[in-house]
Amino acid sequence: MPTRIKTYKRTFMRQFDEIHEQSFGKGTKPPKLGYPDTGNGWYSKKLPYKQWYEMNVAQRMHLNYLEGITFVILVSIIGGISYPMEVFYAQIAYIIGRQLFAVAYYNMGPIFRVPGVIGLQYGQWACAYYSIKTCLTLLE
Repeated sequence: MPTRIKTYKRTFMRQFDEIHEQSFGKGTKPPKLGYPDTGNGWYSKKLPYKQWYEMNVAQRMHLNYLEGITFVILVSIIGGISYPMEVFYAQIAYIIGRQLFAVAYYNMGPIFRVPGVIGLQYGQWACAYYSIKTCLTLLE
């Protein structure tokens, strides 16, 4: 959210007032913070490269998180039935890895996300392992 706040300030969004008013009626203004633009839309076409890049990095981090969280939640719930402490520690590794990933990716670029990826992958696969182990135990 800090990137969106920094990118789509009211001073930037003023340039869209006229076209927005033409499209949606007199007295209307473009939405605050550039919504629904996700970094490659109508508003972002007018961004300088640096701001466009930062917005898209932030968006990519957000989507990467969403892509993995469903799996982690599912295997954590299943694995936690029989191995609550092991899954808890795996989730800690996942959370630390996720934070390292985000900080490194945002501040230093895509190549520096690798240490975070290792931690979050360990957490994901450990939870998956305990999930499978729980299922096999319950089948006995």
